[in-house]
Amino acid sequence: MRRLLVGVTVLAAALVPVALLAPGASATVATKAKPPIKLPGKVNVHGTATATGNTIEIDQHDDYFSPTFVKIPAKATSISVTIKNVGSTQHTFTVPAENIDLLLNPGESMNATIAIKGPGAIAFYCKFHQTLGMQGGFFDKKGAHLISSVASASSSGPVATSPTTATPPTTRKSSGSSGGYGY
Repeated sequence: MRRLLVGVTVLAAALVPVALLAPGASATVATKAKPPIKLPGKVNVHGTATATGNTIEIDQHDDYFSPTFVKIPAKATSISVTIKNVGSTQHTFTVPAENIDLLLNPGESMNATIAIKGPGAIAFYCKFHQTLGMQGGFFDKKGAHLISSVASASSSGPVATSPTTATPPTTRKSSGSSGGYGY
């Protein structure tokens, strides 16, 4: 009886890898969804969401944003974004096309308004951790191309931002030498 049990165990161990490699076996393996827009470099993808009511909350974790991609509703002219740093280190919320550069400490939240000036995608990232994949984007349709222009000097500039925690109500600009890992 023991030999039969050992023989069945050995046979099962030998057949499991063959079953996984057999044609059709991959149908049960989940495939990773393709990001809706292409960003340069590494991207740690942690979901896609739609800004409902033209508002969205984006959480900053250590080395990624959640959601990573935000779908812009049809006919939206702006999106109100609440950024929350739920990570353990400082992060920035940097949106070059909007001239926004916020520095958030762990546990801190801030609000920003992203102006939608036309079709396309708008990238955002953390200056300290972008090379580690901490970046994402707003987009109107899958495959949209990035808008790279910064708000013009004749416009009203970046929309005022305000913290939603017990921090001073001023927008703080981050510099390359403050906080984070010093990247």
